[in-house]
Order: sequence, then structure tokens, then C-alpha cells
Amino acid sequence: MRLEEICRFIEKATNQLQDLSFLVLKIELLDSFENLNKASPKGIIKSPAAYQCSEERIIVNSRIFLNLEMPIKVATIMHEVAHAYLHLINPGLKEREFKDKDIDEELIADYLVCGWGFEEQIIAERTLSYGELYSDALRLWRDREKFLEAITIAYTKILIGNN
Repeated sequence: MRLEEICRFIEKATNQLQDLSFLVLKIELLDSFENLNKASPKGIIKSPAAYQCSEERIIVNSRIFLNLEMPIKVATIMHEVAHAYLHLINPGLKEREFKDKDIDEELIADYLVCGWGFEEQIIAERTLSYGELYSDALRLWRDREKFLEAITIAYTKILIGNN
């Protein structure tokens, strides 16, 4: 399925979500991320997609993205949409909703994707990219306290290479 078709699918699936009703994003398909600015985050070359705050756009790495299965493609784009939402539509959400927690934006983005109805897709993607421990923690998203405890442990293990 082409990127355009994935985007149309996501538009249909999210058209009832008031959270996203004012979000308009440019999504650009690039051959690869190898020639991106040196200021880009470490590891982005291997990423299937990324949200660029300064450009207010999602960039897609065709070398990786186009080889993914449909649910993984949807999860990948929705995760980047969640980053855009956090920066453009609801920039204070982290401070308001997670003020007592030291939680990475990556985790909040996955939490939002689950809440928007893409739980199965993001769990499938995260099982591939982060492993079962993270996916099991993600399944707890409906219980915020349990989710935060489990996802923080799982993500920390990933960051230190112990997943």
C-alpha cells in the first residue's frame, strides 16, 4: 500500500477524533534519511518516519517504510502524528497530565496512539521494534498508573540495551 493510501486510511479512521480535527500536516516521502541535517536525532537514519518540529511535517524514509506491513505503517505514521499533536495542538499536555512523572515524549506519543484507537497497530509495531516487555506495558494504557510504571521500566531497559 502506498503512502497516499495509508494517509487516506488514517484520515478516515480519525475523522471523528476531535483531538485531531485541527491538525493539518505535510507528509513527505524521502528516498532515505541519510542526507538529513546533522542536527537530526541520533539513529534517525534507521527510522521509518520522523516528525520535524521546525518544518511542522512528517518525513517518511521510503527505504524502510515501504517494506513494512500495513498495520506497522499505520502505527508509524500515527506515532508521528502524536508528536505533531503534542507540539502543535496540545503542547502543555505533558505538564498537565503527567506533571508528577518524568516521562519521555516517545511514551506519551504511544499512549495517545492507543487512546485514538490504534492500540493493535502500535503494539504490533512496538513488538517488532522494542520487544515483548514494552508491548506488554503498552497494553496497560487504559490504567495510567500501571501503564506509566511498566512502560518506564521497559523503556529504560531499551535505552540501556537490556530489553
